[in-house]
Parts: sequence; C-alpha cells; structure tokens
Amino acid sequence: MELIQTGKLHSIWYSQTARGTMKFSNSAVVEANMGIIGDRYSTSDGSFSPKGNQGRCISIMDAKLVAAMGWMRQWTRRNLFVMSGQGKEPLDLTCALDMRDQIGPHIQIGDVQFNVEKYCTPCRVPDAMRKKDEPNWKGNSFQDTFAGHGGILLVPLNSGTIRCGDSFFQLSRGH
Repeated sequence: MELIQTGKLHSIWYSQTARGTMKFSNSAVVEANMGIIGDRYSTSDGSFSPKGNQGRCISIMDAKLVAAMGWMRQWTRRNLFVMSGQGKEPLDLTCALDMRDQIGPHIQIGDVQFNVEKYCTPCRVPDAMRKKDEPNWKGNSFQDTFAGHGGILLVPLNSGTIRCGDSFFQLSRGH
C-alpha cells in the first residue's frame, strides 16, 4: 500500500467518562482494538460504547470545519482533529463509506494504522457539553450543524503513540 500524506494531527482530546469533561493532550497512547488509553471508549464507558468496544474506539473530525461552524473541539466529543496539508481547506471526512470507497479501509496517523469503521452520526451529547460552558446558548444543535459531517469512527490496528503534528496518511490500495 502507498502512503499519501493528507494533513496533520491538530489536536487530541479524551474523557474518562461518558459525559465527563474532554481534556486536551499533546500525545496519546493508542492500544490496538481498544483506542486511546484513558479515554471512555477504551474502557467501554462511552455513551454509545457497546460492550466489547469494537467499532467505537476513536472518533476523528476536521479541525477547520469545527472552527468554521463556531464550535469548540471539546464540545464535539470527538477524539482527534486533523487539518489538511496546506491548512486552507477542510478535509473531506464527511462519510466513512465514501471515504472507504475512495481511499480504502485504512488511514495512518504517526506510526499507528486505523481501520475506518463507519460514519460518526452527530448526536445530542455535544449540545449538553456546550451548555455547560455557555448556559444561555440557543444556537443550532450539533446534529443540525454537522448533519452529514460528524466525522468517522476508527479502530486502531496496532498500538503506539500519536502526537499533535503527526502526519495523517491515507493508505491507497494501489491498482
């Protein structure tokens, strides 16, 4: 498989509990088939975690899109935020199935490879997180604002450490 650099890992966020405060980190240890060590999904404590955790390990979203829509990254409940190589245009992470069709089922951040599982449907939890910081907020819901653009869900295929600034690669299938 050929590596095609798409951008950089912009920020890493995690929470130990389903509705706990998201915390920023410059790096994270990722465990194969589990997710970010210390994050709610690695312990099956996330709001949408099935027991056994498969398919809900790590969520990823475009950093510029979130900022353009007026949302703080920690409100979205997503773990990873990436930016395109030039930093000018948002990455197209709108639909996991389209992404799988276009680039294949895998991406890589730093030395960790991930399986692209599925589209991450926007839910209501981010609205509650935003209201904690902005009690008088009455804007469009996260579901409405990010309909069709909720990011994607990833399952790590190997263990390793990822860091802000790591390259984000698409792994092409080759022809």
